[in-house]
Amino acid sequence: MVEFFESSSGQAWLHNMILATFVIFHQNGNSGIPDLHEFFEMTAINTFVGTSISALRKVSKTLDKQIIAFGSEETERLALNMPHKNIPGALDENFIMDEMTLILMDPVAGFILAEQIEEKRDAETWYKVTQTALKGLNVTVQQLVGDEAGGLTKLATGILKVIKGPDLFHVQQEITKGLKSQIQ
Repeated sequence: MVEFFESSSGQAWLHNMILATFVIFHQNGNSGIPDLHEFFEMTAINTFVGTSISALRKVSKTLDKQIIAFGSEETERLALNMPHKNIPGALDENFIMDEMTLILMDPVAGFILAEQIEEKRDAETWYKVTQTALKGLNVTVQQLVGDEAGGLTKLATGILKVIKGPDLFHVQQEITKGLKSQIQ
């Protein structure tokens, strides 16, 4: 085993396995860096590859940058010959590690157009995020779906002049309010 992992073929296999583990469990899944560290220790990969928390964080940051760069390059390349498309927009904010991320996606295609860390979620900030996300794309946003926040409503009806619909989560939340027990 040692002879294999120290060979060029073994090193190539380790490299692919480490990257696949990052993509599947960290990027796509819910595993954090400590989980990856523990996995690599349990499989004894740490004998052949540096898997300290700090080393794994460096790999994660590099991978994040490469994924973002690839996404930007592909969006730019594909936008060149893109036929016009009318799309809906789904908007929401997410709070990860005390930072607010504004998210815009095409819910039909499942394509995330923007994940932007911002300080505010007013209509002007949402407009900046949407315009940056759609720059160069041959699309027209025909409607927006999201919660009933004032910034989203103003963006849709006041700035973009499109239909604004509620998202299913918040509709369900309103419907079930009357069904919840008043006893705490």
